[in-house]
Amino acid sequence: MKISKFLSIVACLFALAFPALAQNQWQGVKVAILGDSISDPIRVGTGKCWWEFLAEEMDMQTVSYAVNGAKMNQLPAQALKVDDSFDAIIILAGTNDFFHDVPMGEWFTETVDSVNTNGMMTPKLHRHFNYDEETFCGRCNILMRQLKTAFPTKQIILMTPLHRAYARFGARNVQPDEMYANFLGLYIEDYAAAIRRCGQIWSVPVIDLYGESGLMPVLDEHTRYFSNAERDRLHPGTEGHLRMAKTIQYHLLSLPCKF
Repeated sequence: MKISKFLSIVACLFALAFPALAQNQWQGVKVAILGDSISDPIRVGTGKCWWEFLAEEMDMQTVSYAVNGAKMNQLPAQALKVDDSFDAIIILAGTNDFFHDVPMGEWFTETVDSVNTNGMMTPKLHRHFNYDEETFCGRCNILMRQLKTAFPTKQIILMTPLHRAYARFGARNVQPDEMYANFLGLYIEDYAAAIRRCGQIWSVPVIDLYGESGLMPVLDEHTRYFSNAERDRLHPGTEGHLRMAKTIQYHLLSLPCKF
């Protein structure tokens, strides 16, 4: 057996036997979290949040600025609290925009403008980012512009919202499960798809929790992962946050954290 192959096997065995001691590129990294109730440090429906599990598993520092009930247009205010000491920013939002019927809108507007093409001024379609705060695409563009200009050397990561099911927080705050569209005829997966598209447009990685976390609260068998089977299948419980953290952890291991 070649010595390089032998050392590789030893390293793998060591990582399996002593996962806490295994090196990863996120060790010692400082990460800011932006988002809503699922990431709020007041820990809605859980004893520990996904970003706290993540900090323990990967030996990194996580600081959450997320606020219960936040929609995408409220994240720029959270981002103002992030300074240059952070190495990366992770964003989890969108579910409240769905529930509050925020129109999807468009990523770009278009004009016809003349531009020099091979030495000749030629009219061409010219697209411009849409920064309309009343639309979801516009809100995503506003946030990405802010982060990309303020932190050009930082890793910025988007995450899609989770699946969601019935929740009742009071007589005037009852939220149907995801099998119902909002008043615009849009479903939660439309907002998840927009987050994926946002990552492509702004060249940032997307961790697809909607598609990959495994959490499916509309099924009774998955209520173990959520806060309360009868009243709150919107917020993950501690076990749900741990499962989220595991999914996020292995995605982070494939991504750089410093540039």
